[in-house]
Amino acid sequence: MLIGITGCIGSGKSYILDKIHKIYGYEVYSADDFVVDSYNDEKIKRKLDEAFNCVIDNKVDKSIIKSKLNDNNIILLNNIIHPYVKEKITSLNNTDLVFVEVPLLFESKMDDLFDYIISISVDDKIRHLRIKNRNRENYQNMIKLEKYQYDNDKKASLADFVIYSGKDDLNILNQID
Repeated sequence: MLIGITGCIGSGKSYILDKIHKIYGYEVYSADDFVVDSYNDEKIKRKLDEAFNCVIDNKVDKSIIKSKLNDNNIILLNNIIHPYVKEKITSLNNTDLVFVEVPLLFESKMDDLFDYIISISVDDKIRHLRIKNRNRENYQNMIKLEKYQYDNDKKASLADFVIYSGKDDLNILNQID
């Protein structure tokens, strides 16, 4: 059974995914890891270079892609990367409970891949503080990406379950249970 985990930037998705793996022992994956893998796929690399002129010494330079992102290019980027991510998710062995963190799960129309979806939600002030603490220099880039995501309320309304991550660890673990 595939369980999707989604939420806004800084909502606590990775933290909760880590708890699910360490405490409960379930198999977990992150779509972000699949995206990183995609940059090594020759077909993806070629498409990215055609679109963004971003391959240097046979490696994708993500900073070039980031510098060129706008409303049109983000759609182009997603159209190149998301099919690869979907393929990786559908190839997972889902005979047991498997959890996959997909930040843009609804936005990328991947909700049909999952048996259930959990949205991780938190107050925006807490999210922004988490993002700043994670990487102050990258904060503005992360904030720019928010406009391409559904907000907490929209994700929560589409999900089967919601975990509120602004509470203490014990509260979060009780919600996971």
